[in-house]
Amino acid sequence: DPAALRRDGLRGERFDAVLSCLASRTGAPRDAWAIDHAAHVELLAAAREAGVGQMVLLSALCVQKPRLAFQHAKLAFERELMASGLSWSIVRPTAYFKSLSGQLARLR
Repeated sequence: DPAALRRDGLRGERFDAVLSCLASRTGAPRDAWAIDHAAHVELLAAAREAGVGQMVLLSALCVQKPRLAFQHAKLAFERELMASGLSWSIVRPTAYFKSLSGQLARLR
């Protein structure tokens, strides 16, 4: 909710940076474009309006070879962030631990 973000999130306070770990719950196309892209676009706009100078984005390593909607949505926002004029960092961790957790029962 963009209005709630401005009202309750930044609350008119001064921040040097925004760190975003937003991610869609399902990765399904509608969810991915609503969260991985549109919600980040709103966050970026609110940050810029508040005078924030830097954004750190938690993305995902899998966007290097995009096949799924959430990967394309993440990449689309990454491009917007890079063109925003803010200082930015994009962290693309692997899903190593999530992948490993699904194999523990089989390994036992």
